[in-house]
Amino acid sequence: MSAPSPVELREAAKRYRELGWQVVPVNGKKPRCPWKKRQPDHKIDPLFDDPETTGLAVVLGSPSGNLVAMDFDVLAVYERWRDLHPELAEKLPTSQTPRPGRHVFARSASPCKIRFLGIGEFRGGGGIIVLPPSLHKTGERYQWLIEPFGEIPIVDPSMLVEVTEQVNERESSSAKSKSKHIPSTSSPPHMACVNSDKSLLIGCAIDQTLPTKFGQRNRRIFEFARHLRNIFARETDPQALLPHMEAWHKRAL
Repeated sequence: MSAPSPVELREAAKRYRELGWQVVPVNGKKPRCPWKKRQPDHKIDPLFDDPETTGLAVVLGSPSGNLVAMDFDVLAVYERWRDLHPELAEKLPTSQTPRPGRHVFARSASPCKIRFLGIGEFRGGGGIIVLPPSLHKTGERYQWLIEPFGEIPIVDPSMLVEVTEQVNERESSSAKSKSKHIPSTSSPPHMACVNSDKSLLIGCAIDQTLPTKFGQRNRRIFEFARHLRNIFARETDPQALLPHMEAWHKRAL
């Protein structure tokens, strides 16, 4: 699938601005202009005609009416949140990302900051998030499942992050428990603290951090290590993480 045309991007920018959102052109996920200080539209709009522009993103927080977003990296975690809050899930603007994952948008009553959660990220002031119809590096576009062109509710941010926190807490407790009682089986010892949820998170982390061009590998493997730190309990034996680093290396080659 090709990147959206300049006409598509200009029309999308116009509709988002009518919501009071501050938008910026992006290449992938990288802004193509300064965004921490608001730029006039007449300086931004010509960049939508540039072939290097693959989409647009919204500046979260106060520049866009205290807009916040929960970035669910793992579809299963989003589905748990949706099942827990069906009424919210039906009305909060939601976009589909090509990972696959979900971006869920809301407004907060007061400013909120970015919070990295290991298997997702809560984004508020000081952050941006890519919007449909932008092109993802996979060659697919972001798409709206629930469009934002209506009243966007004010939501307590804790309602967006609680499922992610629960998963992190459960994984941490599971790792602590199993590290004390390693079962006597033919499986390698490091597998004692890796359940199916954790395997899903590790696979997602590998997908997100693989290098896409020459010269990125050193930086990307450190990014993967940070993901592992959030997935596993801090007291996990570093030797237990080596198989996951090796799996990353195999994919990176």
